[in-house]
Amino acid sequence: MNPICNRVHVRVPATSANLGSGFDTVGLALDYHDELTFTLNDDPNDGIAHVIIHGEGADTLPRDETHLVVSTFRRACATCRYRRGCGLCAGGRP
Repeated sequence: MNPICNRVHVRVPATSANLGSGFDTVGLALDYHDELTFTLNDDPNDGIAHVIIHGEGADTLPRDETHLVVSTFRRACATCRYRRGCGLCAGGRP
């Protein structure tokens, strides 16, 4: 199956639910978000996930298949029978 496009850019707003109890019901307007760019690899011999992280968490987040976003994206690709590598460029922005 050939993909419709090779690159997808997603902007995800931050949530206050992870700040502690009560914040998931009270809610806060946060001006933070994550930006993710997924790129599909055309090389059939490269099944590796290439991960680049900028900003918050750049020193601590994994850069391999253990990254939650990477593993979720890989499962979505497998569902669509796309088995090649992918790239992820992620960064949090205020």
